[in-house]
Amino acid sequence: MQREHKFLPLAIALVAGLAVSIVFILNHNNSITSVLIVLAVMLGFYIVGLIFRAVLVRLNTKEPEEEANEESEPEETGEEDGVKTVDEEENQA
Repeated sequence: MQREHKFLPLAIALVAGLAVSIVFILNHNNSITSVLIVLAVMLGFYIVGLIFRAVLVRLNTKEPEEEANEESEPEETGEEDGVKTVDEEENQA
């Protein structure tokens, strides 16, 4: 499951860095401050991406466990509809 989301934080950080870089280029802000701001934004969004990936992985791993628990519950006997199973007939005899 985690392999599916391996590059998610990197993609989020790169898209955020690209957006900030475009804004700085359009505003003609070419200085070391702009580079530091872009790096800080990319680092922040990388951390957000890591958190987002952890949440996705946790949600994906919980779903199969819940389905397995539902399947392992014993089924009701068929007495309501008037049909007795073979085990019930043997127990009565």
